[in-house]
Amino acid sequence: MASPLKSILATLLLLAIALPDCQAKSKPSLLGKQAIHHAIGRQANHVELPKRHKPKFRPGPWKKAHATFYEGGSGTFGIGGACNYKDVAGEGYGMNTVALSSVLFRNGQACGACFEIKCADSPQWCKLGQPSLIVTATDHCPPNPSLPNDNGGWCNVPREHFDIAKPVFSQLAGYKAGIIPIQYRRSFL
Repeated sequence: MASPLKSILATLLLLAIALPDCQAKSKPSLLGKQAIHHAIGRQANHVELPKRHKPKFRPGPWKKAHATFYEGGSGTFGIGGACNYKDVAGEGYGMNTVALSSVLFRNGQACGACFEIKCADSPQWCKLGQPSLIVTATDHCPPNPSLPNDNGGWCNVPREHFDIAKPVFSQLAGYKAGIIPIQYRRSFL
């Protein structure tokens, strides 16, 4: 039979896997917290739990890319997509989701990845004082080889590109910009 400490650690591991990664998707209810404490309490008795250490995250350097928007709204985004999320709004991601160019999408390996993005180097379009935003990769922005990379083929290889819903884009820049230079980095919150 497994020791109580091993059972507790297995329970904690399962809980850690189930917790959201980059968006504060859903917060456990008080009832959920009580159930967690009850389950651990039954297993632990007098066993002292190891303290959970938050890993030190040092974000990498900012990288340059571009961003465009699509006419995203509650009925037009987040259903299916290349990552096959059924309903990103219903799963707690909200509208801060992004379709990535092939270079960033990496054949689906980036599904669920979190990125911190901010408008950069475009005083004409960037909203002054706008902090960075956290977005989650939920879709692929397919290349369009019939258009040049700098005129409509925004998601063509080798471009690093983010296609975001219009309401989220508007937090970074005005709609009239169409395409904006951004800086991005992977985010682990």
